[in-house]
Amino acid sequence: MEHHQVIIVGAGVAGTPLAYHLGRNGKEVLILERSLEEPDRIVGELLQPAGVDTLERLGLRHTLDDIDAQEVKGYVVALDDDSVHIPYPTDEKGNMVKGLSFHNGRFITKLRNSIKDIPNVELRQGTVTEIVRESNDEDARVIGVKYKNADGEMKMVTADLTVVCDGCFSSFRKEFRGDDSVEPKVYSNFVGVVIECDTALMPKEDHACVILSDPAPILLYQIGTNQIRCLVDFPPGPLPSVTSGDMKNFLLSKIYPRIPEPLKEHFEAAVEAGRIKSMRNQVMPASPTIHKGVCLLGDAFNMRHPLTGGGQTVVLSDVEIVKDLLNAIPDLRDQQKVTQSLKEFYVSRLPKSASINILATALYGVFTPGDNPTMREVRDACFDYFKAGGENVRGPISLLSGINTNSTVLVRHFFAVAAHATKRVLKPFPTPGKLFKAAACFLAATNLIKPLLVNEGFFQTLMPAMWSRKSS
Repeated sequence: MEHHQVIIVGAGVAGTPLAYHLGRNGKEVLILERSLEEPDRIVGELLQPAGVDTLERLGLRHTLDDIDAQEVKGYVVALDDDSVHIPYPTDEKGNMVKGLSFHNGRFITKLRNSIKDIPNVELRQGTVTEIVRESNDEDARVIGVKYKNADGEMKMVTADLTVVCDGCFSSFRKEFRGDDSVEPKVYSNFVGVVIECDTALMPKEDHACVILSDPAPILLYQIGTNQIRCLVDFPPGPLPSVTSGDMKNFLLSKIYPRIPEPLKEHFEAAVEAGRIKSMRNQVMPASPTIHKGVCLLGDAFNMRHPLTGGGQTVVLSDVEIVKDLLNAIPDLRDQQKVTQSLKEFYVSRLPKSASINILATALYGVFTPGDNPTMREVRDACFDYFKAGGENVRGPISLLSGINTNSTVLVRHFFAVAAHATKRVLKPFPTPGKLFKAAACFLAATNLIKPLLVNEGFFQTLMPAMWSRKSS
């Protein structure tokens, strides 16, 4: 029977860097991926500054070279005929931090290429069909996988540790989630096209742009020389049909008027070309997996709304923690040490993951009021809050960039926006009706963020020592 120290299911942003580091540390790794073709996706195209820094610490910064990656220096947020510039913060030396945006498939290909020269790491095409346990007991230790190879033959391979990171549509998540009641929730859908034009036509070059449109936001960012990705957010539910032309008609009638004037004709050409892609936006809090012989990573483990582009930053941060913990274990057959290391991982990841995850889903909730007049007040107040500049901009963008991982800063700014919404409603002087409306704004904001604080581990970050003892 073929045996490896580690099997990794999925050669993406989580699996490949982990294989790179475990392999370089001398561990024998098999990484299985259903297709080795270059992916063609509309997500995973923006890496926040903290993600770029993490990739550099992982020794994989070169995977962003020669893929026509574009610098991102901040955001422009637009509402109606007004806009606000939100630049990324500066580092300790006073230099502005920068993110990068790119074609996701090119980045994945470069990551996969990075492990080709590591002799004890093998990247193999294969579709994993079953996680194999030691016995039929569902709590039995995982000992490997069964997979179908490129020739359609069924194979089995065993390992001391199996790492499942097969993405947002994971086939095996349900088997090992610590809390199987927490299922992925579809918050919305992204519909995307690539606009071919001079990127100088962007509202601000080298900046992503968020248009606070009704009923949901539109996102624009550069992904290559003379290429701009346009993502249109759709509420959950059936999308207009691409094949019937309904989607094209919707984009040209409803979205076209909200596209910045210099980009309109190029947006129209992109829609007419018909290369329209869609992707479900799922949110799923992390649920610690304590099962002998296996762990979950990446989107198989934890997802947040992609509006803020924080997903890959969280994944790379997780990989950085896990690879250090696993490399410190001489023998991965020592299940007690592996289990303890994974428990330590679940606590160690919280500061960064909590701040990015809470911000992503909370900001999406604020930016997507739908037909709710109360949430429209909160959205408009948020935009007005940004317009004030100073710390009202520096604080939120430091969190969005991943540079600041202090979740208490996030909570402070969120409730400052809620308080600002109540003040706006009460102007020029309070009346009973306005007091009721102001209270509704604050309550709506509280109801939005409260479950996120609970689900994403905010309270654990306040008392990590206590939670670490609980998980021991």
